Amino acid sequence: MHIRQIDYLASVIANCHDQQVIGRTKLQKIIYLLQECGLPSNYSYSMYFYGPYSEDVKADLAVLKYSHIIDETLASKKGEEGEYYVLKVIDKEFEPIDLSNWRDAIEEMDNTDSVILELAATYVEFRDSGYDEKEAEERVRRMKGLKCGHGNLKAALDLIQNLGLNR
Repeated sequence: MHIRQIDYLASVIANCHDQQVIGRTKLQKIIYLLQECGLPSNYSYSMYFYGPYSEDVKADLAVLKYSHIIDETLASKKGEEGEYYVLKVIDKEFEPIDLSNWRDAIEEMDNTDSVILELAATYVEFRDSGYDEKEAEERVRRMKGLKCGHGNLKAALDLIQNLGLNR
C-alpha cells in the first residue's frame, strides 16, 4: 500500500492528545521535526516568520478539512491576544497509519509549547543549512529575540537532544 504525505499528516494529528493539535504553527513544526527524525513524508519547507514553514502542509490541511477528516476551529485564549486554530480529527472511520516509531517524539512535541518547537525547528533549519552549532544558536537568538528568553532556547536545545537531532 502506498502511503501519501497527507496520510502521515492526518495520522500525526490523530496520534496527538485528544486527536488534535492546538495551532497550525505547532503542527508545522511537529511535522518538520518528525521529518528530521525520519518520518518518510517529504514536505518541502522554507524559512518563514515562525521558522520552517511548508505551503504543502497548509494545502494538505485544507484537503483534510474539505474531505471532513479534520475540523479546524478558530479559538483564542482568555485574557491573551491572538488567535489560533484547533485541528482535530473528526472522521470516526479514519484509521491512522502506524507511527509507532515516532510515537514518543509525537507525544513529547505535543506536550511542548509552540514557542519551544519554533525555536527548535529554526535551530535545526539553520544547522542543516550549514551553520555549526554555535552559529545556528546565534542566528536563532538574532531572529527570535525575546522568544529565546525565560529558558526557552535551552528547552528547545534539550528537545533537539531528546529527539536525537543533535548531530
